[in-house]
Amino acid sequence: MDIKQSLEVVSRTGKYVAGYRKTLHLCLNKRAELVIVSEKAKPEHLQALEYASKISGVPILKVGLSPSDIGVALRKNFAVASLAILDAGSADFGELQGEGYGE
Repeated sequence: MDIKQSLEVVSRTGKYVAGYRKTLHLCLNKRAELVIVSEKAKPEHLQALEYASKISGVPILKVGLSPSDIGVALRKNFAVASLAILDAGSADFGELQGEGYGE
């Protein structure tokens, strides 16, 4: 299962929060299971989310998708550069342990 399919499954069966500020807040409060961020996000946002995930112990997954592609995969009609997965539902992000997962 690739990342697009996993995001579609999360949008149907799980819970997630999109947006930089909410994602950062949930990450710092350790309420997120996983943080997903586009590599094309703003560099300062990417750096802040990486730092927050490191100090909180929440795994972060940097994906090569554009924010528009992430939004489409989540069935939204707007771009999503970062999101926090609260409940993965039926999606399995464990097999997507690529570069950046669990840092």
